[in-house]
Amino acid sequence: MGQKDDLYYFSAYDSTLFGVKTSTGKVIIPPIYGGHLANAGEKITDREILLIDKDAVTDTMGYDYRYKIFDRNGNLLYVPYWYDNGADYYVEGLRRFVENGKMGFADHNGKKVIPAKYNMVEPFYRGNALVCLDCKYVHFNDNDDDHCCGYVGSRYTIINRTGAIVHELKEKLPYGLNDSILTALNLIQPAAATELSLTHTLEKIKEVQDLSKQNDGNICAVVAERPAEKNGYYLIVFRIKESYSFGDLSFLIKPDGKTILHLDNYGNIETLAAWRKKQ
Repeated sequence: MGQKDDLYYFSAYDSTLFGVKTSTGKVIIPPIYGGHLANAGEKITDREILLIDKDAVTDTMGYDYRYKIFDRNGNLLYVPYWYDNGADYYVEGLRRFVENGKMGFADHNGKKVIPAKYNMVEPFYRGNALVCLDCKYVHFNDNDDDHCCGYVGSRYTIINRTGAIVHELKEKLPYGLNDSILTALNLIQPAAATELSLTHTLEKIKEVQDLSKQNDGNICAVVAERPAEKNGYYLIVFRIKESYSFGDLSFLIKPDGKTILHLDNYGNIETLAAWRKKQ
């Protein structure tokens, strides 16, 4: 089955449970899952399918295993880290996932690129991520649902996108990674000439210019992925410096700079024209 096949949520005997089938009635995922913000008959347009496993539980690390990500062929990909009110966002093309009480990272193609072996990981920032090796999930205040719990540990390291440790820390950074820390540790890598040229091409996009203006020029470009094959795509992300991913703009661009696609926070890829129609 291809990416372009039409898929729909459907329910069977129990109307509270959902599955996925094609427009011709072929069942891709049986109706044994809850539907997150879904209704029977609703067309699925995203590359990923998010369903709820009613029997899964939360573990001692506070990780919620109810939410599962499937591809459009019905294959279970992973359990995303549940952040705030939804599945973790893709940050620089990577999203946190949980497995057996640990965290790792999956890419926007659904591949687990960094195994779940850390007690806690923070989102990537300029190609690096802060991870905890001994964090525990603790309750600070049972009377405040929004700020009741968190992770406390003493062994932290910084990893790169391959999962390699690039710096060991004696204690947790007070505010996470930022430009000054990465510069001091020599962890901000300069872009190659081709990458600079592609970045300059993307800087001409109106939405990138608007992001810069709205933040007084306080944005940076991150070359998050390089093509695995000769005519593949670079993933270049424009983000507000020292900020989380809510304002990120991510683009896939061919080496010749002539083909540009937009990548959203949920892994969907579309042309600039299609993306702009949704704005």
